Amino acid sequence: MRDVVRVGRLADKQLEESSGMVASAAEPGVFWSQNDSGNDEYLFAYDSTGHALGRTLVRGAKNKDWEALASGPCAEGQCLTIGDVGDNMARRDEVTLYQIAEPVHTALSVPTLRTLSLRYADGAHDVEAMYSGPDGTLWLVTKRPTRGADGSWRRVRLYEVPKTAWSNAAY
Repeated sequence: MRDVVRVGRLADKQLEESSGMVASAAEPGVFWSQNDSGNDEYLFAYDSTGHALGRTLVRGAKNKDWEALASGPCAEGQCLTIGDVGDNMARRDEVTLYQIAEPVHTALSVPTLRTLSLRYADGAHDVEAMYSGPDGTLWLVTKRPTRGADGSWRRVRLYEVPKTAWSNAAY
């Protein structure tokens, strides 16, 4: 087992609660992050030591509870998907995914390409992680176990959002 080695600290004071992180596919050495709930709709660029490289406003998006960020293929090439999927009390009827073309770290703003609203078939969940597969399929991962209808604990859940779901998404 390897020891953990600290290589830096996120230095941008406006990135108060980094809640997701992805490596840029377009710019080697650049990483993207976003603030959690109650913050403005910005993505923050930084290097591997945490040095701030800039921030980009995501136009057309709302940050109710941004918890997850994923990088993957899309119709435009490479996109970032922002998961407004946080729900600590598991009460939200609907959550939202925003897809943007991956910006360069110097971009001041970027438009939302698509917005996808989702409802879980089995009720509300607190999703805190997201992964984009190589074909553009997204995987949403719940944060904690929840009780089922019979009162027993259910395990952490994994939900699939197929890439075809974006074909009917709002532009």
